[in-house]
Amino acid sequence: LSLHDALPIFGFGLFPVVGISSGLQDQLAVETQKREQAMRPLQQALVQGEQLAKQGETLRAWEGLIQVWQQTPESLQETSLGQQVRQELAGWEVSLGEGEMLQSRWPKAREWALRALQHNPNHAGARGLLEKADAVLRRGAVAGEEVNPALTDRFFEKLQGVRDGLR
Repeated sequence: LSLHDALPIFGFGLFPVVGISSGLQDQLAVETQKREQAMRPLQQALVQGEQLAKQGETLRAWEGLIQVWQQTPESLQETSLGQQVRQELAGWEVSLGEGEMLQSRWPKAREWALRALQHNPNHAGARGLLEKADAVLRRGAVAGEEVNPALTDRFFEKLQGVRDGLR
C-alpha cells in the first residue's frame, strides 16, 4: 500500500475524529465555564470573609462564608477552592472558640472546636481547644456522660460574676 493509496483511507478516518475532538473541546469549554461560574459566589464570599477577618470581624466573616458554603454543591466543595474554604472556616472557628474560652464560655468554645474539626479533622488548634474545653466540662461528669450537663454557659457566667466580685 503506497502513501498515495493510504491517504484517502486514513483521511476519511481522521475527519470524524477531528469533528468529535472539536465537539468535545467545545463541550469541555462550556462545562468549565459553568463550573467557574458556579464557584464564583464561593470565591467572592472567601475574599469578602478574608477582608472582614483582617478588620477583626471574624464572626461576620464566618457567617457570610458558611452561608455560601452550605449552598455549594458537594462536587464543588471537593475542589482546591473548597479545600481552601474549609481551612479558612476551621481557622476562624478556632479563633471564635478561643474567644469564647477566654470568657469562660466552655460549652460554646467546645461547639466551635467541633465545627472546626468537621471542616478540618487534622486542625491542631481545634484539637487543642476541644481538649481544653473537655477537660473543664468533664469535671463531675458521671460514667456515660460526655460532659457534665450542669456545666452550662449560665453556670460559667455566674462563676465569672463571682470571680469579678472578688477582685
